Amino acid sequence: MNTLRVTRGKDVELFVNDEMLCFVTDFSAKEITDSYPISEFLSEAYVTELPLKTRYELAVTSLSHLDSSVFPNEPFELSVVLSDMKYVYKNCRLIKKQKDVNPDKPVSDRYVIVSTELKVMEVVYD
Repeated sequence: MNTLRVTRGKDVELFVNDEMLCFVTDFSAKEITDSYPISEFLSEAYVTELPLKTRYELAVTSLSHLDSSVFPNEPFELSVVLSDMKYVYKNCRLIKKQKDVNPDKPVSDRYVIVSTELKVMEVVYD
């Protein structure tokens, strides 16, 4: 028998270097693969692409209670824990911080982080 488990945003926990982040309202992760195009010599015919490296662009939105010092200047780890899986983004760097002020919503901060490595592991609870 297969069981369908739907994970909701409230079931997700985020950590920076093992310190839990609070007041997070939104998180997204995008995988970007850089590649080198290969074409036939003396022809415009496109043959294939050679993958070079993969990086991850992470976006964290939080209520304006988080201080940018939560994300250290040196490379850090950002972990995302979903019920029984843990995604660890390594070599993270904060590249952008934006404050959003809207009269109808709470003041929020949006952080853009770039990571060069992802490690996925299963969480075992005792």
